[in-house]
Amino acid sequence: MLEIYRNEMSTCSQKVRLALAEKGVEWRSRVVNLIARENKTPEFLALNSDGVVPVLEKHLNQVLACKP
Repeated sequence: MLEIYRNEMSTCSQKVRLALAEKGVEWRSRVVNLIARENKTPEFLALNSDGVVPVLEKHLNQVLACKP
C-alpha cells in the first residue's frame, strides 16, 4: 500500500491526496510535524534528502519525493 508522508498545512500534500482520491488509490498517512523538525531527522532525510513533504513510498521501498 502507498504511504504518504505529509503535513496538514502543506498545499502540495493536499494536492497529492486529492489526486489519489480522484483515482481511487488507497493510501496510508504518515503525518510529519514540520514545527518539531521531523522532516530533518536522518530517517526522513533518507527518504527525501531535501527534507520536504510530500513523500510517497510504495511497499517495495520505491520513493517519489517532491523537489523544491
